[in-house]
Amino acid sequence: MDHTNSSNHRPRPTGNKWGAGRPPPPPLSMQEGLPPAASSGYGRHLMLEDRPKSTAMLSLGIRSLQALCSLVSFSLMASSNQSYSYHTGFTKISVNLHYSDFPPFSFLVAAMVLTFVWSLGILLRDLFELCGWGRLQLARWRIWACFLTDTLLVLLSFGAGCAAAGVTTINGLLCDSQIQGQMCGLAKAAAGFAFCAWASLLPTFGFALICVFREYN
Repeated sequence: MDHTNSSNHRPRPTGNKWGAGRPPPPPLSMQEGLPPAASSGYGRHLMLEDRPKSTAMLSLGIRSLQALCSLVSFSLMASSNQSYSYHTGFTKISVNLHYSDFPPFSFLVAAMVLTFVWSLGILLRDLFELCGWGRLQLARWRIWACFLTDTLLVLLSFGAGCAAAGVTTINGLLCDSQIQGQMCGLAKAAAGFAFCAWASLLPTFGFALICVFREYN
């Protein structure tokens, strides 16, 4: 008499547990149309979003304006050196004025050089992406880099413009003498372009701030 259980003679399914020839159901993240990492919360911090070309073109234009204003500002200030001489009755004294003799002007040149380098770098990146040499994407590290750098440059450019304007216009420390008229005019123009660079930094700072808020909301 065969005491073997009849269930042992049932055919065993081959392949996966869902039956032969029948694929298992897709993961929940694929059913929702999201990548697995993004649905689990981990990919939210590493997420890449496609950036439309219109946004890249707008960024290219704004960065070009930033680079132009900062370039003109520190070029005017760097060329504002002036030499003059005067007589004391017995001797002739020659004086050479350089922008580095005034700390506010040195601060303006440093801030505008930093703004120019940063804007030129982002400008070239946008240009490469628009030419098809890169991917139009917004990565989390790139958003944070733009936000932090633009925040720093907004503060530096505004402070540099105010410092230069305080020396040339508000207090009149430099422009009281007619001898220093040429240097005074160039310094005023450099301060004006510093404010233009500050104003052109505000749109990119606002866009980066919105992207940061969207990342955590």
